[in-house]
Amino acid sequence: MAYDQPELFSTWANLSVNDRIWRRIEKRVAALKERPPAQFKRALKIVRRVAAVETGAIEKLYEVDHGFTFTVAMSAAAWEGQRPETKDQRHELIEAQIDAYEWTVDFATRKLPLTTTLIRELHRSICTGQKTYVARTAGGEIEKPLPLGEYKEHPNHVVGTDGEVFYYAPPEITSQEMQRVADEFDTPEFDKAHPVIQIAFAHYGFVRVHPFADGNGRMARAIASIYTSRSVGVPLLILSAQRSAYLDSLRRCDRGDKQAFVDFILDCVERSIELGENSLKRSEFDDLPDLIRRVNSLYLTSGGYDQADVDTAGHNLLVLISKEVTSLFNDSRLGEKIEVTASLQNINYERLNSQTRPLIPGGRCVEVTVASVPPATAKATKQVRIAVPVDGDPDDEIVIYDDAQRDFRLQLRLRDLLPEVNESAKINARIFADSLLARTISEMVPNAERRLKEGGYKQT
Repeated sequence: MAYDQPELFSTWANLSVNDRIWRRIEKRVAALKERPPAQFKRALKIVRRVAAVETGAIEKLYEVDHGFTFTVAMSAAAWEGQRPETKDQRHELIEAQIDAYEWTVDFATRKLPLTTTLIRELHRSICTGQKTYVARTAGGEIEKPLPLGEYKEHPNHVVGTDGEVFYYAPPEITSQEMQRVADEFDTPEFDKAHPVIQIAFAHYGFVRVHPFADGNGRMARAIASIYTSRSVGVPLLILSAQRSAYLDSLRRCDRGDKQAFVDFILDCVERSIELGENSLKRSEFDDLPDLIRRVNSLYLTSGGYDQADVDTAGHNLLVLISKEVTSLFNDSRLGEKIEVTASLQNINYERLNSQTRPLIPGGRCVEVTVASVPPATAKATKQVRIAVPVDGDPDDEIVIYDDAQRDFRLQLRLRDLLPEVNESAKINARIFADSLLARTISEMVPNAERRLKEGGYKQT
């Protein structure tokens, strides 16, 4: 079987487009365009990126799943900001395809005729990420550099799974065949035709010639996207999961059933709009990573500390003071007549000043209780509260203080407590604990003396 030229557009002009579905598409497009321009633009960008990712997967240049496609479409900044050394072949191919789809949108808005020169330019763009292709020569298949923007030098016919050979335009007439197809894009009949017929013919007319050594499928979908963008504002979206149905509709078109391909294209156009609608709903909000970063930033102080770390530092300081009180008393070895307890208590209290807040939740304190045994039975209790900085800079201080006598306090900088308590802070905490214990015992002593006197005991 020899190469059959693509039929002129006049043989497509009388094909039908389901009017009920098309009216539904027009209504949905009108609703999309009523949304705020910034949201609409962002939604269309998502659709373009999905189409760009999927077009290479259809050709089995790489594998994708919906999760990967979603990541590329929704996380544009992260994808584009990847360091060069981390980019693989798939990344380079997809980057080129994304750029090419941006090119098609720009071209679509200018309403210029699609010439063979522009088609070659588009090929250079969409295939930039591809370095080589497999050429069929008289000596067999060989890998050769892919000539970007240049028509094929070797036949690129396809052998089906059933052994049937499908012939495309021979290299020697490719240039004139492409000119013939491009001329059809600029006819009054094409200009007046239904958009879906235009899209279907633009795709099939190009792919029937197969003018380049490789990249023809990607090119056909990109060219079709020019006319899809002009009519409904979004590119033509064909998913890699639709590959079998897509190729089947093309084979049916090869056998003369153009209507089957038109129906397939109509379905893809509606799917493009559907994705645009869902993307528009999503575009009402910031990107998920940005929203998560925004939430995370709520927990950070100006000094870069997490608020939870500041609370932890405060809690650890209270624990340290409590342990130091107990340690100091036990180290004295003079505790036969005195009992000392030091513990953390939850209490509610007002903030020390506008730059500090109580330790979450509500407030914490160290409570030290000193009790003497009979007959000099007495007891004294002191509490010291804690105030942590509202917006913690490394030089901001955590304050431990006695509310009844606020000049009795321990002030330690966050830098001395985070990421862990340093030796200087430990020494100061022990000195403060020693003072706290001494103050509490000193407050108990007069009561113990009075109890002895009241009991008639002799005092020395």
